[in-house]
Amino acid sequence: MKKEKSNSSIVFTILLYTVIIFPFFSMLLSYITTRYFLNIPILSDAIALSMLFLSLKYSLSYIDKNLEVKDPKKVFDISWKIFGAINLILLSIAISNNFTFYHIIYIFFYYWLKFLIFYEMTRRYFYSLLKDTNMLEYTEIDKKDEIMVYCRGCGKEIHESAEFCPHCGAPQNVSSTKTNSVTLFFVGLGWSIVLWFVSLFMIGFFIGLANPEDGAEIAGKFGEDYGLVLLLVSIIASTILTKLRILPGTGKKA
Repeated sequence: MKKEKSNSSIVFTILLYTVIIFPFFSMLLSYITTRYFLNIPILSDAIALSMLFLSLKYSLSYIDKNLEVKDPKKVFDISWKIFGAINLILLSIAISNNFTFYHIIYIFFYYWLKFLIFYEMTRRYFYSLLKDTNMLEYTEIDKKDEIMVYCRGCGKEIHESAEFCPHCGAPQNVSSTKTNSVTLFFVGLGWSIVLWFVSLFMIGFFIGLANPEDGAEIAGKFGEDYGLVLLLVSIIASTILTKLRILPGTGKKA
């Protein structure tokens, strides 16, 4: 039988694994890997992202089996805001240690990716609980008191009092739509950095193939001359793709 816990206790459970326990093992594994096998800094970041994914899988699985979540939406909101605040602090510390342009872009991309993994995994889990709760409440409504409206997301009939659609989970009130717009802004901003980073990497890779001897120098010169242009193009492309809700994390178009 599941135990009833407060929202703060459930949030603490998630953050305990994602911020304290698993990161400790991540640092230990990164140290062993870079010390005795491959001394590549990006490998440590890849290990940290993998451990974050595993920590969320474990903590959400533990909650699903042992704890009763009374207010999934509130738990989700508190969780991602605290994790985001911790991420911002760590991001500021990392940038202050090396205040160069490419380092700032890389660190921003790394911490944005960490936040996106946390946000998406917790959102999908808690909104699935919210969807089940709304479906249960919907089935318990007295038929004579039903006033039906159409879902903003899927178009199916739902009760007028439903905050979220019991069929697709889409929010129905205006305030939720505004919140989603803010979320979309940060998701789009993050994807613009991803597109910029990938485009620079691919161009540098092909320059290196075409010029084995001095490819690194040519690629570096290209980055200095056209890096900002590529960043602008990436922002425009990300804005369009985010508006169309094509990129991961943007959700379905309402």
